[in-house]
Order: sequence, then C-alpha cells, then structure tokens
Amino acid sequence: MKKYVLIFLLTVICTFAACSNIAGTASEVDGKYAVKGQVVENTGNPVDGAIVRIRPDGYLAFNGKPSFAIDTFTDRTGFFYIDSIPENSYTIEINFNKKRGALHQLSIRSTDSIPIVLPVITVSPTGGISGRINLPISDDTARPWIALYSVDYMVQAPYTQEFTFGGIPEGIYSLRIVPFFGSKLEVNLHDITVTGNSTTDVGTLNFTIQPFFKGCTSFECDSIAVQEILHANGLKDVTVHSVITRDSGSGRIVELDLSSRMISTVPKDIGSLSRLRTLNLRNNAIRSIPEQIGYLQVLSVLFLDSNILHDLPQELGYLDSLKTLSVSHNNLYRIADQIQWLHISDLDISYNYLVSFPDQNAIFPDLHSLNLDHNKIATIPKYFVKREFKFLSVNYNSLCSLSTSLSDWLDSFDKDWKSTQECTQAKSNR
Repeated sequence: MKKYVLIFLLTVICTFAACSNIAGTASEVDGKYAVKGQVVENTGNPVDGAIVRIRPDGYLAFNGKPSFAIDTFTDRTGFFYIDSIPENSYTIEINFNKKRGALHQLSIRSTDSIPIVLPVITVSPTGGISGRINLPISDDTARPWIALYSVDYMVQAPYTQEFTFGGIPEGIYSLRIVPFFGSKLEVNLHDITVTGNSTTDVGTLNFTIQPFFKGCTSFECDSIAVQEILHANGLKDVTVHSVITRDSGSGRIVELDLSSRMISTVPKDIGSLSRLRTLNLRNNAIRSIPEQIGYLQVLSVLFLDSNILHDLPQELGYLDSLKTLSVSHNNLYRIADQIQWLHISDLDISYNYLVSFPDQNAIFPDLHSLNLDHNKIATIPKYFVKREFKFLSVNYNSLCSLSTSLSDWLDSFDKDWKSTQECTQAKSNR
C-alpha cells in the first residue's frame, strides 16, 4: 500500500513537471493504470477547461453506470490526468464548449508503463448526427431512447420520433435505439461518419415489426388471407389461384394481382402475406391503405394507381425492400415523411395534387426514375442535378421560375417541358 501511494505521488508530480514515464507495471499498482495527455488547438495553443470523458468501448448511457467512467478537465496548460484505470479498451472524448473536440481510442495492456502518455490531441470543429425512427407501436406517445456507443450521449426522441445529437467530435460512431429502457427490441446502426461543422443524417431507422405481428408461414395461411380480401369486397366467385403467383420452391404467394376488380376495401389481412414481393391494386376504388401494409417486409413492387387515395400510410416507411412505387391518378397532396427515406428506385406520382417535392439531399437516395407529370409543383430540389436520373418527367406543373441551371438540366430530359407548364394560372393564384 505504501508503495502504491509513493508511485501515485511521484506520478502527480510528473504530470506537472513533464518528466518521463515512471517505470512500473499493473502488478505494482493493483492492476490499475494512469493516463496523461495534452489538448491543443490546431495553432498549438493549449486548451484550458475542456471536458475529458473516458468510457469503456461498448458503453451505452442508458445501460447504467459502467465499471469505470471518469470525467475531468484540462488545466491551463492543456494537460489532463486520469488514474486508477483498469486494463481495457476505451474511448476518450475531448469537448470544449460543444464547438471543438476530439476522440482518442486507447487500449491498456498489462505491459504498459505508468503513466501512459498519450500523443498530443488536437481539437477540431464538432458536428452532429440526426435521423428519424419508425416505431411499430400504436401508442402515439411512445418516445424511443437513442444512445451513442462508447461516449456519454443519450437523447429521448420527441413525439415526432426525430432525433439529433449536436456538438460531438469528429469521428466514426455507432448508435442503439430502444423503444423504452429494458426493451429487448432494438435497432443498431454502425459506421456513422461525423465531420466538423456538418450534421450527418442517417435517414429513417425501422424497428423490426415481427414481435408485434406474426405473418403467414404456409401457403394455406396465405390462401386464407387472400380469400378474406376477396370476400370483403364481394368477390366470392373469384378464385385465389386466378389472382396469385406462387414461388416455385416454397409454394408461398409472392405476387397478388387485384387490379381492376372494383375493390374498395383493403382489409388488414393483407399484412399476413409475409412473402409477398409484388402487389397490384391498380384501377380500383380504394380510399385508404391499412397500416398492416407495413408488415410486408419483402415487398419490392407496389402499384396503387387509379384509386381515390388522399394520403399514403406512414407504415409504408417500414418497407425497406420496396423499389417500385406507383401511385399515379389519385388525390395525393403530399408525400409522408416516413416514406421519403425509402430506397425506392422508381417512383410514379403523376396526376395528383402535389405542390412541392421534398427538398433534402437524403430523400429517396436511390431514386433514378421519377414521374411528376400533372401536379401543381412550383419548384424542384436543387440537388436533383447531382442525381443520376434515367428518367424524369415534370410536364404540366407550375415550374415557371426555375434557375437557369435547373432549367437547362431539365432540357436534357425533355426540351418541350417548358411549354406544358401552367404559368399563367400559377401567377393568378399568387
């Protein structure tokens, strides 16, 4: 014990005298280590009063206090000192007024000397992380918790289920989302790169919905679900086999074609078709789509054209496999936020009542075919010019005041688009 106290005092003296490491190993100080470092600006000037946090790798703030976690501050010379650290791997976060910071990874081994002297740490501008959450719980008051791994950042999403972490140092992060503390349901996202003076948008993160709904696991169950849909619309004379396609291997229903059947109701049974890849509901009299559409986790093609839809259910945002969405000839006036982050490649939303298209660079990141004909759109996103569209049509809208660069870019798809715009009407409505 006396030996430990002596080494500790010498180490503290060494911290302020900038002397070399004191010889010693973990066995001499009960398996604990000391770490010394200095924080500077990019000009080389020391950072006085920056908070220094050390957390073990894999630490999550909402999991409770870890076996070791310490916060301290840099002194006027930019130095910090932390002792009694067990052997482990750690993340050291430096943060100065949430405006500048740095991350340092540290692995302590049994052969390390005491104190461990870190390389000089230079702070740089901080950044942020933002995103949205699709939580398959009907309770509108549900507010999930989000935490970053290995650093002490945790937030509870507001009722909109959007979240933001601000003022965090540049680096690569992972996060975990849980709907409530102690829940076994979770979403993890890794390799989130944060750069200074910018916010990284990770898009919409979907919870798996299987704990809330069990879909069919056999053709017999699939067949009953299709029968329920047919009977709900008075189509008792239509056979199941006339409207389906089965997988040659499993025998499960993978395509359902109910187009032009005068269907007015889509019952919740649609969500039971867990292996459905293509759903065709074109040319019917459908006014709404049930939230159970979100259970179709492998659905890649959805046709809803020529119905009476005024809105699309936000549960479409759960369909991570969806690549083609066609909703032309309806009464849509907006695109629900939860849908905008899907990796759809082909979107047809022509002949509706849209007045704008979402203007964020991360919206529909894989979109390469877009039909916006016959809407009321007055502007299109500037970031469109950076996308590699294979098809884009904007005829019969109100695009009358676009920039020259956007206008010229649209010419590359259709040189006659300008002549179709309803500019006189747009001016009279202002």
